[in-house]
Amino acid sequence: VKNVETVFRHKNSHLNHYIYSAETINMNGTDYLISTFFDISNRLKLEKDLKLSEEKFAKTFRLAPISLVITTLKEGRIEEVNDAFVKLTKYSPEDIIGKTVFDINIWEPREARDRNISPIKEGMSVRNIEIVFRHYNGDLHNYIYSAEPIILNREICIISIFFDITEKMKLADALRLSEQMYKTV
Repeated sequence: VKNVETVFRHKNSHLNHYIYSAETINMNGTDYLISTFFDISNRLKLEKDLKLSEEKFAKTFRLAPISLVITTLKEGRIEEVNDAFVKLTKYSPEDIIGKTVFDINIWEPREARDRNISPIKEGMSVRNIEIVFRHYNGDLHNYIYSAEPIILNREICIISIFFDITEKMKLADALRLSEQMYKTV
C-alpha cells in the first residue's frame, strides 16, 4: 500500500487525516510490516480555509457595486473584470480578458498607465487619483482610481478600483458657468 489517504481517531476523539504507506519485508525468514503515517490534517484544513477565502474574494469581487479590474503589472494584461466594470464601460469580458490595456486603448493618454502605477512597481499602493478612461464606445470618462499590488498565479498583478466622476464633474462645470453668468448680470 502506498500513499493512501486515511482517517484515524485519536484518544481525544479527534479525527486526523493521514497519508499511509505500508510494505512487507522479510528479515531472516520472518515477515515484517513497515508502515508510515504522515499527518495531513493541518494541510487539509489550510486547503479548506484557502478555498473558502478564494470563494469569498471571488463573490465580493464579482458583486461589488464599483468597477474592479485585475491586470498584470508588467504587461497590463486584463485577467478579470467585475460586473460593475462591464455595465459601466460596455466592454464584454470576452472582448477584453487576455488583452492588454494597450490593445483596447483604455487609458487616456496611453502613457498615463505607466505614470499612475509607478508607486505599485515600488510595492506601494495608489490612492484616489483622477484619471481618464476610454469606454467601449470611445467616450472619455473621468474616474477616481485606486490600486494595490497582488500576487495571482505567481505573477505580480494589480487590483484596481474605479469610481466614475464624469457626471459630478459636468455638474460642477455647469455650476461654475452658472455662477460666472450670474456675476456678470
